[in-house]
Amino acid sequence: MPRRLSKKEERKWARLHLAIPVFVRARDDSGKDSLEFATAINISPGGALVAVRRSLPQSTVVSLEIPSAPIGPTPGLKTSSRVIQ
Repeated sequence: MPRRLSKKEERKWARLHLAIPVFVRARDDSGKDSLEFATAINISPGGALVAVRRSLPQSTVVSLEIPSAPIGPTPGLKTSSRVIQ
């Protein structure tokens, strides 16, 4: 029997439960940059759950870089990764 979601758990979009390797770039309050290899556990149009090794303050601005396999020269495609702010 499917479990019923509470009001707090209701989501606008369905989550895709995937394990996607990502690089997490962050800048702390003192301006120090960091880069960490992590895993996106699930993704939806409204956000992502990313497992990182250390905790980040809620106000930290992060960008996720999703590496992709090189596919050779393609017109209009300059890099082999995607960056999400």
